Order: sequence, then structure tokens, then C-alpha cells
Amino acid sequence: MVLALAGSSLSCRAAVQWKVGHLARDNPQVLYRVETQAKAVALTIDDGPDAATTPEILRVLERNGAHATFFIITSRVPGNEDLLRRMVAEGHELGNHLLRDEPSLKLPPEEFERQLVKSDEMLSEFATRRWFRPGAGWYDARMLAPFVDEPARVTPAQMDRWCRDFDNWGICDTACFVLFDRTPHAWGKVSKWAGRREEFVKRSAFALLASLAVHDKQSGDAPFLEALPLIEAAASDARNFVMKGVSWALRVTGRRSQALNKATIAVSRRLAESTDASERWIGKGALRELTGPVVARALARKVRR
Repeated sequence: MVLALAGSSLSCRAAVQWKVGHLARDNPQVLYRVETQAKAVALTIDDGPDAATTPEILRVLERNGAHATFFIITSRVPGNEDLLRRMVAEGHELGNHLLRDEPSLKLPPEEFERQLVKSDEMLSEFATRRWFRPGAGWYDARMLAPFVDEPARVTPAQMDRWCRDFDNWGICDTACFVLFDRTPHAWGKVSKWAGRREEFVKRSAFALLASLAVHDKQSGDAPFLEALPLIEAAASDARNFVMKGVSWALRVTGRRSQALNKATIAVSRRLAESTDASERWIGKGALRELTGPVVARALARKVRR
């Protein structure tokens, strides 16, 4: 019986190794394993944080001098913020596992993008997110494309080609949020695309600006202050996808720093008092958020750092 069990275990391990090997070979853009001579495993832990089990996992890791990547379901973050801070303080990484425990492949592109962006924004309050793992582990080519291109090798012409082909806000925002904002051409495209007429090209300008507001840790306030006139000028565009992109860019920019918060509140007040319906909608929504307690607390934490 012992030999049979051992043989079964070995067969199972060989089958897993064979499957992983084929997946890695057929999908070189996805990280399944890393070839190394070291005796090492990469620990990944999904679906937290959990107030009961995560502290015990952290204690076990600390006791053994080990580190892990925690793939966070961000609907579970509220109330567990201290656990995420502890993960980062103890040398662990945070990965994006979207909002809920469900197969990402079944999500419509717009819902996938909404969850990706919202989760990344939440995690950026604690650390820079390097890894994404889709729910249930399955993905498709269109979901994957923006994740696997190398930002340094993306050309301005490639960005323009992709932008012209966008036909829904989910794909548009994903490309901006996970790829375009990491290229050296990002700021130039914001100003260029903001003046374009095509709906998804124009939305790309403001999706890219919002993405930079979340991810660009090197730039100071100056380029964002310079972009505020672009936001104000586009606020009268009543097309749904442009209007919501402009609103997103305004609100996220105002959460970067105290100075930008003050400047975006001033823009929001002007828009809220406008006679134009779309300007008024953008201004009132941004004003509620930027003057609210959640943003105030987040900015206070940034000052204390």
C-alpha cells in the first residue's frame, strides 16, 4: 500500500510537471515557472485577506524566514487594511486577484476592466502591484495582450494603431492601465489624443491620464496641473465614454496630493456651476468624492509618510 501510494504520488507529480511544462512552452508570455539551479519554490497565496487565517499564515512564514506573493481579492480589503500593511512591512508582495472569487474569463470586457482598475487603485495605497492572476487562472488572448508587451519597446505608432482599434472601454482602459502608462510616450499621447474627435481615442487620453495618476510615482504635481485644462476643455463632450473618462481622470488626479486635491476641487467647482449638463455631472461627482472623508484620510496618510 505504501509503495502504491508513493507511485501514485510520483505519477501525479510527473503529470503536473508535464502539464505545467506544456503550458509554459505554449504561453511564454505568462509566468508559470523560472528555471533555476537553486532549490526553491515560489509561494503564492490566493483569495485573502482573511482576519482569521491570514495572521496565522504570516506567523508561519515569519517563523520559517519565508516570503510569499499574496493575490488579493480586493472586496475583502475593507476592514483588513492593517493586514495588507503587515504583509508589505514583512517583505511580502501583493498581487491583483480582482474584486471577487470568480472566473475572470467569464467576465465581459467592461466588467473585467472595472474590477482590474478598481483593484489596482486599492492595492496602490499599500504597494506597487507587479503581478496579476485572473480568477480561476484562465485567460484569453485579448485580456492578456496589454499585460505581456514590454513598455520600453512600445512605439508611438503602435499606441496609435491600438488606440484606433479600440471598440469598447474595457479594452481601451486595460491597455492604458497596464501598458501605455508605463511607456516613455505616455504624457505625449495624453495631450495628443485629448484633441482627437474619435470617441475611444479621446477616452484613451483621459484613461491614460487616470492611469498615470495611479502608477506614475516619479512625476511631481506639475504635469498633472498642466493636464487640468485638458480635462476642463473636454468636460463638455457629452458622449458617455468620453464623459466618464474625463470624470475618472479628474477624480484620480485629485487623490494624488494635497496640492492636486486643491486644484481639482477648484476645477470641479467651476464645472459644477456650469450650465452645460455634462460639465455639471462631472463637476458635482468629482466634488463629492474629492471633498469626502475617504480621500481626506488617504491624503493624510500620504502626508504622514
